[in-house]
Amino acid sequence: MRPPTNLTLSHFELYVRDAQRMEGFYTRRLGFVVTDRGDGPDALVFLSRNPAEHHQLVLNPRPSRRTSDSPLEHISFRVASLEDVRAVHAALEEEPGAGIEAVSHGTTWSVYFRDPEGNRLEVFADTPWHVAQPCRFPIDFALDDEAKATLDEAVAGLRPIPGDCGDEYRRPPFLTATGDLSHHLREFPAPYPVRVDEHGRRRALSGTVWEDLAGFSRAVRVGNRVVVSGTTATHGSRCVGGTDAAAQAHFAIDKITGALESLGAALGDVVRTRVFVKRMSVWEAVARAHGERFAGIQPANTLVQADLVGDEYLVEIEAEAEVGG
Repeated sequence: MRPPTNLTLSHFELYVRDAQRMEGFYTRRLGFVVTDRGDGPDALVFLSRNPAEHHQLVLNPRPSRRTSDSPLEHISFRVASLEDVRAVHAALEEEPGAGIEAVSHGTTWSVYFRDPEGNRLEVFADTPWHVAQPCRFPIDFALDDEAKATLDEAVAGLRPIPGDCGDEYRRPPFLTATGDLSHHLREFPAPYPVRVDEHGRRRALSGTVWEDLAGFSRAVRVGNRVVVSGTTATHGSRCVGGTDAAAQAHFAIDKITGALESLGAALGDVVRTRVFVKRMSVWEAVARAHGERFAGIQPANTLVQADLVGDEYLVEIEAEAEVGG
């Protein structure tokens, strides 16, 4: 069986003796950003310099799992699809002593194995899902074509999760399964913390690691004008909405609304939006979501195709608002 032609280097995992010191070195000296970490004293630390990659380096402080003098836990390679991973798995079954292990991390389908000198390797493909790390469970690539067809048929019959959660969750009275909760609250906190700089500009910050790395704010208010940065369906290290472009658009507009409210504005104050879609095949779903949320407001709008940072992101939206305009 031929090796995959689309194999690319993804990340390294290192065993470390002092995780805190190593984290400080890679963040302060080499500009990496911590994107995720586990729980407990031996938690894995995930770092990246690329917003499109969840991690390019993993620090592993678990010395009990270290089996040699090498600090390298494993080297990872990415392929394009689950079928590519299955092909690698099948090819490795012909390799004696490879120690094959098939697992899912929620975000990937992976095959771990060893080369002839015992170095641990991983070949993986990304799944459409986004799961907090670390996450790991075994999977079986031994399904025959009939079983795979049955699974594909079942998946094809699933209905997508609606992209719009409904205004009852966005605006008072905030209806929930227990009823109207607004009478329990004297006031609602701003969705994002706000800082005022020496020039009097008010900046809303979402706390994402990329704001400090790239030097930007979620939104900035100068006078009566509020400008909101390009907004994707990101929550923490996850992409909300999966492969549903409308769901991503609704969540991005929720975030834009939160940024505006943090700076004393509202969605009704928006006078311009710019929408960027990864593929033109999703433009209508995104446009319809925009139309639902901006019905009656109808700001000036541009929609263009763009190569967005991060393979999982299908849409990014900017907004400008004039308070009292």
